[in-house]
Amino acid sequence: MFRKLSAKLVMLSAVASLCPLGPSLVAQTDTFTEVIEVRVVNLEVVVTDGRGNRVADLEPEDFRLRVDGQEVPIGYFTEILDGRAVTDAGAANIAEVPGVDNGKAVGTSYLVFIDDYFTITRDRNQILQGILDSLAFLGPEDRMAVVAFDGKKLEMLTSWSQSRDQLERALTAAMGRKTFGASTYFSLINLDRGFQDEADMAAIEAEMLAAGQANPPPPPTPDATVELGLQELVARNVINQWERDIDRAATAVTATLRSFARPPGRKVMLLLSGGWPESPVHFVLNRDIPVIGFNENKGPRSYDKIHDTANLLGYTLYPIDVPPQQAGGSSVETGGIPDATSPLSREREIHSTLFRLAEETGGTALLSGNRVAALDRVVEDTRSYYWLGFTPEWQGDDENHKIQLDVLKPGLKVRHREGYQDLSRTKEVSFMVESALMFGELPGSLPLGVDFGEIKKAGAKRMKLPLEVTIPMDAITMLPRAGEYVANLELRVASVDKFGDRSDMPVIPVKLQGPKPQPGQRAVYVTELKLRNVTQDLVVSLHDPVSGTILATTRELRRN
Repeated sequence: MFRKLSAKLVMLSAVASLCPLGPSLVAQTDTFTEVIEVRVVNLEVVVTDGRGNRVADLEPEDFRLRVDGQEVPIGYFTEILDGRAVTDAGAANIAEVPGVDNGKAVGTSYLVFIDDYFTITRDRNQILQGILDSLAFLGPEDRMAVVAFDGKKLEMLTSWSQSRDQLERALTAAMGRKTFGASTYFSLINLDRGFQDEADMAAIEAEMLAAGQANPPPPPTPDATVELGLQELVARNVINQWERDIDRAATAVTATLRSFARPPGRKVMLLLSGGWPESPVHFVLNRDIPVIGFNENKGPRSYDKIHDTANLLGYTLYPIDVPPQQAGGSSVETGGIPDATSPLSREREIHSTLFRLAEETGGTALLSGNRVAALDRVVEDTRSYYWLGFTPEWQGDDENHKIQLDVLKPGLKVRHREGYQDLSRTKEVSFMVESALMFGELPGSLPLGVDFGEIKKAGAKRMKLPLEVTIPMDAITMLPRAGEYVANLELRVASVDKFGDRSDMPVIPVKLQGPKPQPGQRAVYVTELKLRNVTQDLVVSLHDPVSGTILATTRELRRN
């Protein structure tokens, strides 16, 4: 990342004192919902014949489920037909989907994510107006939530709601929000113009700053034997910018999914994307500009966390291509290979991302004319399907697992999510803290006492920040070991500046050791952080792996 945070331990262990805690601990209000535990992997399965028509009346024995090539039993099975559960799977010794009653309506929870950072107002509002006009397609058991992202923060415009009036107000408010897509593309347009001298480079950076963008970072230091041209230097800056912006957007989507993890019924996200290329390198450059040391797959790695999170939580993604289609037809359907900097080539890059996110989660990408009618298409696609589930042997090892579902009757095709990640608790907590940077709070956490010491300069554009963390021992589980009591905790500090750039987030081990703590005791832990000298928001969290307790606070740190 461009703006990094590093942490250095000053004290290797915390010091316990007998100071009383004062008021008892009270959990923060859960404005958003967070993940507690995932036991069952859900599969929403669409089956079609050779003509693309939906196929109904299949039984569990018509399917074969494999994970990583090994056949596994289907744990539960229900057919949903036109929004109602119609299958009695009890005769096949397979349970029905929990909470779904035969013959009863099954609701769908539609989570709308609005990308204000990459879009322009006209295009975004065209899609939002289409969703607003289609609210009548929602069924009585359906609900919707709306979240918008401006490049730095997420704003919940409405939580889950079945009120038509409330949803109309939220979508109308969304259409009044500022967008930043025009400034996002300045660097790309200027790179295509070509550069002649350093004055041109300075003018481009000034234009980006005037548009509200951060000054791009210096290019990586090349090998001494390689002489870089001016255009390549600028290209490096542009690629760095796009990679940061894409990762920022991907983190926002992931935070939104996790924060709305447990609605009832089927879970669907309408993902309004302003244009996220599959490979930033291919998107930015033409074939005549070699760039040394860039990973062409860096973009895809950012998208992995989106579909991994969606699959873990049981969300189906329906990405919507907010920008209108370029003249000449869909780039995906256009034959030949356009010039790398042509609009169709860049549109192809953007469409590849949408198709990938949809395919990995069992949804469909909404392009061209389907963009404006997005909600209609999604409602239609989620009304009839087979709902299957299985329980893996969870290991918590962060490994990805491939799902393959076959229909044993010939001539039929299936669409479903293609895998899931066996997420560790350590990575889960890091994701939760990362989400807190976006929403400004860490739901379900207990308060954590944090005090900053005097800020000191640490070289050019850096500062040192003494940090004192007060740990309420009543919230921590200490285990007896060799005549003492011990707790091994995890401290995380995450940072985001005014441009939305985030720090790396180290996991700092904190070991508490001593006699059995008494009620009301607290421990004090001191460390020192080295930070970029800019105004930023900090999230400081402490995780107890034994009890699962998380303590956290969010603070603003002003530059020295």
